[in-house]
Amino acid sequence: MQKVKTSCFFVFLPNRWVSIFYKHMSKETFIKLESIPEPSRETYLERAVDDLDVRLFVENFLQPHSPEDSLEFMATELVTPKAGEKLLAYQKVVQELIHNTNSRQIVKEFVDRDYNLMSHLEEREEQLEEHNGLGGILAYSRRIQKFTKTDYHVLKSFCSSVEKTQEIDGDSTILSELKELGQTINQDENYQAAQAVIEAMDNYGDSNIQVRYNFFDSPFAVAHIKMKPQERWKEMLGWYSHMGKTGLKEMLTMGLAHALPTNREKMFVRTLEFMIEKNWDSIQTMLGYRKTMDFFLGAPRFVETMDSYELPLTFPEFTEDSTLNIEGLYNPSLLLQAHIREKEDLVVNEVKSKPDENVAVITGPNNTGKSIFVKGIGLACGLGFNGFPIPAEKAGLGKIDRLFTHFVHSEDIELGEGSFLDELMRIKEALENATSRSLIIIDEPIRGSSPEDSEEITLWLIKGLVELKAPIFLTTHLHSVANRVDDLEGVRNLQTKIEVDGEEIRPTYKVIEGKSGKSYGVELAQKMGLSEEDILKMIKDKN
Repeated sequence: MQKVKTSCFFVFLPNRWVSIFYKHMSKETFIKLESIPEPSRETYLERAVDDLDVRLFVENFLQPHSPEDSLEFMATELVTPKAGEKLLAYQKVVQELIHNTNSRQIVKEFVDRDYNLMSHLEEREEQLEEHNGLGGILAYSRRIQKFTKTDYHVLKSFCSSVEKTQEIDGDSTILSELKELGQTINQDENYQAAQAVIEAMDNYGDSNIQVRYNFFDSPFAVAHIKMKPQERWKEMLGWYSHMGKTGLKEMLTMGLAHALPTNREKMFVRTLEFMIEKNWDSIQTMLGYRKTMDFFLGAPRFVETMDSYELPLTFPEFTEDSTLNIEGLYNPSLLLQAHIREKEDLVVNEVKSKPDENVAVITGPNNTGKSIFVKGIGLACGLGFNGFPIPAEKAGLGKIDRLFTHFVHSEDIELGEGSFLDELMRIKEALENATSRSLIIIDEPIRGSSPEDSEEITLWLIKGLVELKAPIFLTTHLHSVANRVDDLEGVRNLQTKIEVDGEEIRPTYKVIEGKSGKSYGVELAQKMGLSEEDILKMIKDKN
């Protein structure tokens, strides 16, 4: 068990001496920069973030204050569906921030102050590491002065964040809880001492303040200390030397006075350290709200961006079953592509799923919008079940407890034979954890085997998913699968629409009823100059 060293200083007040106690903390226990623990990052959540391009969406549309700090948190939130009272609370605060400009500005300023607090805490930690803890800082006066300023900014930012919570004037549960937290902290005696210190430092300067604690570690007074270099010299050496107007004596006196710390300076820094320790739990709690509030601020940013394109957004209606019904769905990530500039360039689609027809099998040639379509479904549900408006004209969403996805990425293909086993393992994991309330999106499964084996395993998968009764969207390059499930109860065949004009093949990115008859791979190869004749000619030309 680690021992805690306790020291005592005596400070003279009018007519009495007062003892001041403080604790020495080791470097390990001293102000570690840790926020409220984030939710566990389970494998299926990480896959959903990757598969649905959620990071790309968050960075460009929710526009986090600090992507390096909150991007992963916000992306994981989006693929974690909320339910019940929590979902209603999320939707309420999102609507308030969208429609109430004043609330939005207050929360924005709170987030700014919270991130300012975090940056000063990071600076403080760097100073401690650089000088091997508080002992190294206390060795030189200049280090003390620098560290004192950092402590000042930590406390100033903390008090500023707490003060901003008192300006919140909204009726949403989440904002009300934040305001109540600020009120609780504001009534704490340690916070009140921090406020007094900040006020005194603002009025008298950052080297003139000392916080005093009684025997029970409760703050009871703030003193103002004004020390000139000559006074510091006298306190350090116990005598006072009259300085000449010029010369080496004056230079040495002033130099040593600025270099060597006094006992009062040391006590000042240690007292600040102690005070931050006493407020540490409140500092961490307040700091823990920065990501959550920034996440909610992403909603009005998203709305503003969509409004600039004159694109529709809608708050979904929630039902008790597992039905999905979305009209006019589009994937906003398409706006990041160079050829998409107007709302007319975006293709909208309909989404339907119900328990007795829960599996949609989508076929069509490559690069015709199958993946974009199912990614849009996952993103829309993620937004809706976090209280956000979704990119559609109208939507009804049934209950969803989890979001499972399976997409094959380039790094998966590089695994070679291992990619097939890895793919089977991930599909099995989804099946073992999914319920009738889960949304499952599977893009081009079972690629790592022969066409015959891939077809057979995909059929097994579809038949099992029908029994699950959960909403399933599965794309496949195996058009024969669509033929074999055409009469299977619980399955709908969908296809991406292609326009063929002579030798010209144009994808419309529209998803319609039916099964795709052709992959048009031969036609596309011919169009790219890779017909049999073209290939032979290229080889002959080389010779």
